[in-house]
Amino acid sequence: MKDFVGLEHVDETIRKAIMNFSHYLTVGNMDEAYNSVRNIKNQTVWQNMAQMCVKTKRIDVAMVCLGNMRFARGAKATRETENEKELDARLAMVAIQLNMMDDAKELYKSCGRYDLLCKLHQSCGEWEEAINVATKYNRINLKNTHFLYAKHLETLGNIDMAIKHYIESGTQRTEVPRMLTALGVPERLQDFV
Repeated sequence: MKDFVGLEHVDETIRKAIMNFSHYLTVGNMDEAYNSVRNIKNQTVWQNMAQMCVKTKRIDVAMVCLGNMRFARGAKATRETENEKELDARLAMVAIQLNMMDDAKELYKSCGRYDLLCKLHQSCGEWEEAINVATKYNRINLKNTHFLYAKHLETLGNIDMAIKHYIESGTQRTEVPRMLTALGVPERLQDFV
């Protein structure tokens, strides 16, 4: 089972504890689930259990797993999403911290948080997909997405595409002259104007 990948080399007591954890988690007995694994010190085990918690949508248990992983940054990022009203949006942040990007994208889609999905695509460098999501579901952020993509293209040195996306974002009057002046190509600026 892919939930237990990386646990091939653990001893029998840890394997039994994980099975008990999975069983008690499924039946909803949180106290017994935690009691079955509280003495485990293996980070891989805790990471796999946190991934199981994302799939079973148990954010409370996932927070315990992140704490036992000693993954302070991930626990902090997840705690900062507590004011999100959608459980799937909060679970998506846990999935991101566990590098489960496909699961996070599906969770954002399922709860209709296309703004966060667009940001996730942007941070993964999936700019075309971010623009597609913004075009279909999140029009309010479409110009901002084009602007951020243009900035990204500018840093890569892809000037023609950067100009195109600055135009799409509606910021070409200030950004294109700034960019072309900074690059020291006044003849391109003259052509653009």
